[in-house]
Amino acid sequence: MVNIGVILTLQRVRDQDEKLRSKLIDRQNGELFIDYPTSEQTGKTVYLENGAELLVTFVNESQKVYCFKTKVIGKRKVNIPMIVLKEPPPDGYKQIQRRQFVRIEASIDAAIHPINREFPPFTTITDDISGGGISIVLPKQHALHSGFDVQVWLVLPFQDGSIDYLTVNAQVVRLSEENDRQVQIASLKFLDIDDKSQQKLMRFCFETQLQQKKKGIFE
Repeated sequence: MVNIGVILTLQRVRDQDEKLRSKLIDRQNGELFIDYPTSEQTGKTVYLENGAELLVTFVNESQKVYCFKTKVIGKRKVNIPMIVLKEPPPDGYKQIQRRQFVRIEASIDAAIHPINREFPPFTTITDDISGGGISIVLPKQHALHSGFDVQVWLVLPFQDGSIDYLTVNAQVVRLSEENDRQVQIASLKFLDIDDKSQQKLMRFCFETQLQQKKKGIFE
């Protein structure tokens, strides 16, 4: 079951190219009340007609990703204008396995900042990225160690040409040598990531995975 206040990502069943963002405001008598969604591409409010079939995804408090199908059944205005969706039955919620998003090889810009001033900040690129963490290529001169808590700044380029900026706390899990490439890699685990940031990462991983499949990189 989806909880009140959760951020929702909406896609029309017949047109899944456009992603919309909304929030669950209330739930009553088998109906879900959401605020008017905005397009992730344009940031503009989007009108959803009655009867529109939607695929909805969200991240729950346990950081598990779920989806369900629904349709628009009306509009309502109490304090704010809301769209009314049909609430799915309990077995209508389907969990999306995180393995679908784990270890997507991607080189994107990243900046690593200390939380407790153990090392000077530095910029680098990612080696891989997932919904739960990233691996980064370490510069030859660094003072990073396992167990350090850091703040990660990421630049997420999406397939529609938009760019999003994400800041999230993480912990250094381990350092490893990539002898064949003669580089050192640090694996970082995200800490207390919020729903909005999680959705951005999931979208980026999903889009990158699709592109890699098209090129025959990812099986």
